[in-house]
Order: sequence, then C-alpha cells, then structure tokens
Amino acid sequence: MARKIDASKRMSLSFRLTIVSVIASVLVASITFGIEVFVFGEDHSMDDLPWYAGAMLMLAILVGAGVYMVIQAFLKPLSVLAASLRAAKPGQGQDVAKTALPISSDLAAAIEEMTSRYDAVIRKSYKMSISDPLTGLVNRAQFVKKVEMSILSAGERSVSVIIIDLDRFTRVNDKFGPQLADELLVMVGARLKAYLREADTEIRGMEQSQEAPSILSRLSADVFAVLIPFTTQHVVEKMVEFLRFELERPFTLDGRMVELTAAYAAASAPADAPNAGELMKQVDISLKMSKQSKFKGLQFYDSSMHETAQRNLTLEDDIRHGIENHEFIPVFQPKVELETGVVIGAEALARWRRPDGAVVSPGVFVPKAEEMGLIPQMGASILRDACVQAAKWDFNGHKPRLAVNVSPLQFEDPNFFSIVEEILEESGLAPELLELELTETAAVDNPERVAKIMRPLRAKGVRFAIDDFGTGHSNFTTVTRLPFDVFKIDQQFVRAHGSDPHAPAIIEMILAMAEALGQETVAEGVETQEHYEFLRRRACTIGQGYFFSPPLPAHEFEEFVRHWRAPSLTKKMA
Repeated sequence: MARKIDASKRMSLSFRLTIVSVIASVLVASITFGIEVFVFGEDHSMDDLPWYAGAMLMLAILVGAGVYMVIQAFLKPLSVLAASLRAAKPGQGQDVAKTALPISSDLAAAIEEMTSRYDAVIRKSYKMSISDPLTGLVNRAQFVKKVEMSILSAGERSVSVIIIDLDRFTRVNDKFGPQLADELLVMVGARLKAYLREADTEIRGMEQSQEAPSILSRLSADVFAVLIPFTTQHVVEKMVEFLRFELERPFTLDGRMVELTAAYAAASAPADAPNAGELMKQVDISLKMSKQSKFKGLQFYDSSMHETAQRNLTLEDDIRHGIENHEFIPVFQPKVELETGVVIGAEALARWRRPDGAVVSPGVFVPKAEEMGLIPQMGASILRDACVQAAKWDFNGHKPRLAVNVSPLQFEDPNFFSIVEEILEESGLAPELLELELTETAAVDNPERVAKIMRPLRAKGVRFAIDDFGTGHSNFTTVTRLPFDVFKIDQQFVRAHGSDPHAPAIIEMILAMAEALGQETVAEGVETQEHYEFLRRRACTIGQGYFFSPPLPAHEFEEFVRHWRAPSLTKKMA
C-alpha cells in the first residue's frame, strides 16, 4: 500500500514535476523544430547557419549531460543498492531498497500514487474498450477479435458462432420503460453467462471447456452471441437447446413475471466462412432467414441463403424507392350493412403498384417493411392518401366511412395522435368517418398504453375497431375494458362455416358479446351466399368479402357504389 502524503506536499511535488516536464518539452520541441527547418525547410539561408549550429551544439550538450545524469542517477545508486543487498539479512531486501536509492520518501510516494492512478485509469479504459457497459459482457468488437483468434488457432477444427435475438423486446421497453428493460437485459446476460459455463462442462466436457471456454457477448440492444471454439454441429444444437430452456424460464421484473423467447441462428468456420468478418455476415444472414420464415428452431447457415439474401437486398432497395416515388397506394374493399344491403363504407388496403404496372401483394412487402422499420412511414402515407380520397366521396348525400388498419409499430409511435390529427385536418375528412383498426394481439399487449392513445382520438370522433378478433390469446375482460366501437370477426371463422362445427359457435359468441357491449360487428371473408345469409340471420351488422367485391382502386369503388344492388335472399331466408 502506498504511503499517504499530505495534500500540500502532493501539490508541491506535482507542481515541480509539471514545471520540469513543461520546460523539458518546450526545449526539446524548439531544438527539434530548428533542426527540421534547417534540414527540410525551403526558405533557410546561410545566415541561419550560426543559429542552427548553436542549436545543434546545445543538443549535443544536453544529450551528453543527460547521459551523465542517467549514469549518476541510476548506475551509482544501483551499485550502492547491490552492495547493500549483499550485506542485508534475509527478509530485509525491501527496507534496504528504500534506503539505498537516493529518492526522497515524499517523491517516491508521489510517484507511486501517480503511477497507481494512471494504472487504474488505463485498466478502466481498457475494460471499457472491450466490454458492454450495461451487462459487462464482451462487446461486439472484442467478440469479433476472439472469433478471429479462435479460427486461427483451431486448425482443422470447427469454430461456431450462435446468435440469440430476443423476440419483440421493444414491447418490453414500451411496457416497463427503458430503465427496467435495461435491468432485464442485465438479468438475461447474467443468466445466459451462468448457464453457458454449466453447458460448457456438461455438453462439451470439462477438458475441452477448460482448453477453450465458450464466450458470451452482447452484440447490440437485444442481441447476444456465443462463440464455441473447437466444436461440432451436434454440440451447437445441444448448447442452444440448453440455453433456450434457461432463457424461456420466466424472469421477475418489478414484481411481475416476464417471459422471453428468441430467434437462434448459427454458422461455423471454416465450413461457412474463412475468417471472423465473413462468419459474422453468414450467421447474420441465417438469423434474417430464420426471422422471415418465423422458424422457431436453430437456423444453421446454408450457402443457398446468399441468393435469398441478395433478393432481399434488392427488395429492400425497391421498397425504399417505392416509398419515395409514391408507389404504395390504397385500394378499397366495400363494406355492406347486412340488414339493409347498403354500402356503408370501405376498408383501405395497401397495394404496391410497380413502375411496370405490376401490383404486389401485401404478403410480400409488409413483412419486409416491418423488418426494415418502414411500416410507420408507409402506413402514414396510406392513411393520408385514403383520407384524402374518402373526403371527396359523396353519394347522393351519403358519405361512406373509411376503415384503415394500423400497424402496432405505427401505434407505438409517440407522435401517432399528432399524425392522425394532421392528416384529418389536411384531408378535410370528418373524424367520425374514420375508423382505425388495431389487431387483438397489439391491443392487449399493453392495454393501458393503448387506451391512453385511443381516448383523445375517440374524443375527436374517430372510431376504433379490434381486428382479427378471436385469434389472439387474450382474455375477453381485457379487451372489453378498451374503448373499441367495432369487433371484426376474423375471416378464418367465417370461411370455416360449413366445414368446422366449432366455427358457428365462435361467431355466435362474438356476436353475443358485441351486442351486450353495444358494439357493431364486421365479418370478414364473406365469400358465399351461405356466409351472407348465416351472418345476417345472426344479426351481424356488416359484411366484407369477395361475395360483395374484391378490393378496388378508388375510381372503380365509386362505380361499384353507384351501380350496387343488394344481394337477393333465398326463399328460405326471405
């Protein structure tokens, strides 16, 4: 332990050391500058020679004096120290060293204290450069270096990297707030690290895990990675199975249970890549493939993924250009009041009209746009265009209502209320003519937050519908507490009528609930006369589907409404 020195002596010593350092630095810099100008400058002349000669002489004197001082300062005391140590008794070497060297105790303590502080700063800086500041795990840069070192030392043996990407972690952040979400990430890191050691021993074996232990890293916000040196595909599969089991055990956060799932992907060197950089690219590709296909197992990299990845990159570029060039447009599917047969409105659905005239289905571009984080931008554009169009419609004094599906990503935007309010003002559409549809899953994921967003819009007159009702895993109590105006019966139940004996019972249950709550019902997927008559007989309010019309461009929807005739009923129904 360094001996403490009082503050005044520390300040005095620090001041003297600083002054000496400054003088020496200025002198050396001046001499060096003179030499560089003399040797390399373009504007020097012979008149400058005496000055530079003097500088050279001074340099020689300083060098000589410096060498002499070094000899005097170190060699002589060291000889004294050596002689003293020879005469010292066993165990007295440390005390002899302190007294033999001609350095004052205060100066020695000051140097030791400064050195200790410098060492601590260096150690802290180094740790920060290799560690994730939140979890303390290895950071991405250091992880890649360790992957590269493992590949170089592996020889013919395999080195594998596993990516663990937590599912829908942004929902946790929205529900609990960033501070608690960070606490959960720390818990995830600690649990994975603890059980990685156990998995190393149990699956890879004590000898191999000691030779090259697996390494856990936090690559980014909710993405972790595991490096497994000298391994096989079977071992990787077992390790993921082990870690998945531990990760999916509930966490306790702020007194509440939180369950997590994740996507898993893996790639190996040298089979899939020759170096760390390429290996990280390949495992990232396999992760993207896993998430796009919604594959729940471990996705290993396959060389055929390169072509798919290239197509995805092209699709991403096309989507960006499509948004810029206004290629994403709304089409309108009529909604018919079943009791009267009147077209009461339409649902706006997104379509992608390419420059060559081809129309792309939402099933192609929506998942990719969600992955790219472009859904809020795309959704706002569709909502704006649909509202502008709907504001123009007037069929003999009847203004149809407009329903627009809202993505959970749009709804999570803190500016959502302002965006909708601005669109209504710009388009001139009356708020009571707009109906925003939200999926059941999104609605119940964070009901308090959803209600908070819905209330000010409902106060303006905007209506809300819960879409795909009956397909989620929520309890109905949660749903009924939210201020919805409309229940939409998912098309899978309507289409299953006549083939699935349970479908009619589910439909009737939803209709009964809506009636008890005083809410409208909209049945999607009405495709046959049988569907139409069954729903009308059960007092479903509105029907929508190909039995009435497919989604139509705006001008075709206008023609459809002008020439619409309500479906006739069978004699039995009439």
